[in-house]
Amino acid sequence: MNSILMRTDHFKYTDKGPRRNNQDSIAAIDLPNLLFACVADGVGGAPCGDVASTESINSFVEHLTGGNEDLAALTELTNKKLRYAHSLMPECRGMCTTFTGCTVKEHVLHFTHAGDSRLHIIRGNEVSQLSDNHTEVEYMFRTGQLSEEEAATYPRRNVILSGLGIYDEPIIQTGDFALQAGDRILLTTDGVHETVIGAEFAYLSENSANAAEFGNQLIALLATKTLTDNVSFVVVFVL
Repeated sequence: MNSILMRTDHFKYTDKGPRRNNQDSIAAIDLPNLLFACVADGVGGAPCGDVASTESINSFVEHLTGGNEDLAALTELTNKKLRYAHSLMPECRGMCTTFTGCTVKEHVLHFTHAGDSRLHIIRGNEVSQLSDNHTEVEYMFRTGQLSEEEAATYPRRNVILSGLGIYDEPIIQTGDFALQAGDRILLTTDGVHETVIGAEFAYLSENSANAAEFGNQLIALLATKTLTDNVSFVVVFVL
């Protein structure tokens, strides 16, 4: 492994859950000079969600492999590619996907995000969400239109305000985070984080020796829950 990479260990998982099809896509790849990890969730109610999520990841991998590490630019480029694909595949017109991805290089996590998938950092007992929730309910809560109690039962909780494929200028969040040995990077689609709470993620982290152990314990925990969606996650242990 290249010397500028932090030593990492990763595990990835995706499953259709109770749904007929799985519209989630995931990746965790050691590229020549960095680790790339992401989750993408094809938007339900729109056509070809599985195509949108898969192609968004393919776009990132292609350009990262080619040496372009500007995540903001790659997110905009991927959005344009998906929008152009509508004209090539009329049956997929309107397809859209969330996208939450990151690279690990030189002890720094760089991330990009659009939609309601999530990026968490687990450090000790603390679980921090780095990504914003680009949802209607979050916007209405932040702007004082809904109370916390009203937001919990808001009927349009799954309506997103950003994603790749349908917006000319989607809301794109980017950022950096300085990593330490012992950190865990956790990316999830909403089928996971709407079911598993932060304290459960922290418990699994404390009681897992490696990424595979964390992942398998999370899969077992999900099996005890009432799932309503596809479930996908990527976990990276920083060693």
